[in-house]
Amino acid sequence: MRHISLYVCLLIATTIYLESCNKNKVNHTSLPQQSPYPVFLAEIKLATDTIETEYLKTVFVRKKVAEWIKVGLGARAVNRIDSNWQKWSAERYYNFFYADSGTVDCGGAALFLSRVFADLKYPSFTYNMGCPEVYTHEVTLVQLPDSNYYVQDAFLNLGYELKRDSSALPFTDLLMLLKERKDQEIWVKNEPLNTRQVWDTTGLASLQLANKYVTSLVDSIEKTCRSGSIPDRYMVANVSYAVRHTYERCLQNHLLPDNRLYLFLLPLSAADQSFMNRISPPVSKHFYE
Repeated sequence: MRHISLYVCLLIATTIYLESCNKNKVNHTSLPQQSPYPVFLAEIKLATDTIETEYLKTVFVRKKVAEWIKVGLGARAVNRIDSNWQKWSAERYYNFFYADSGTVDCGGAALFLSRVFADLKYPSFTYNMGCPEVYTHEVTLVQLPDSNYYVQDAFLNLGYELKRDSSALPFTDLLMLLKERKDQEIWVKNEPLNTRQVWDTTGLASLQLANKYVTSLVDSIEKTCRSGSIPDRYMVANVSYAVRHTYERCLQNHLLPDNRLYLFLLPLSAADQSFMNRISPPVSKHFYE
């Protein structure tokens, strides 16, 4: 019992320390009677009117969403607040972040971006991948007028392009390059954000003490804070030993190269199941098969 109590105290202390690291955190005022989401959407429409290509317009939208979402683990996570979070509209997500009411992980970020794309008249859905109980990640697929789908990742603020000419990379081409083990031809493009947000760790002590992933992730964030940096979600995903260890094990079980890109070859689900059925032949066996 003494061991467990000490563990809890350390985790609480880590939480307090991390919150002190977040010097750039913005405290939004309470919600006005009228939702601010239509203004957010109108500003995006106005800005994208001057952007030449449809692909770059979707990149701009993804970046705006990535800047707006609040990411984190713990008691304020949306899936701990509302069991129906997957049915939320883009406006509800926006107001949720505006009022600083909680946080999302990759699934919530992907859904929010997908709903924003839908409000902007872009066909879109989410794509979940990885190994259950080991490592999974969810992104957004958006369809452009050329009928191709493209990956936009609001959680890590990433897009995927061809390295040789920085051209937009359709999702099906991305899968084909990975099937051919040509990951060196793919450019993982991270756009710099105007804001830097740390992970919200409120209530982490209430999670299972045996969750080594959470423990190691918090430890990685703490070390980065101690170095004088304020880590954003992209940095955290790369510095965490736990993340690297879990996705390596996931990939090794499928005889795939040690590169997180290959998680795309392990589909779990998509909001548009008909799209999954069109991926032929099957990309890879599922983890439990």
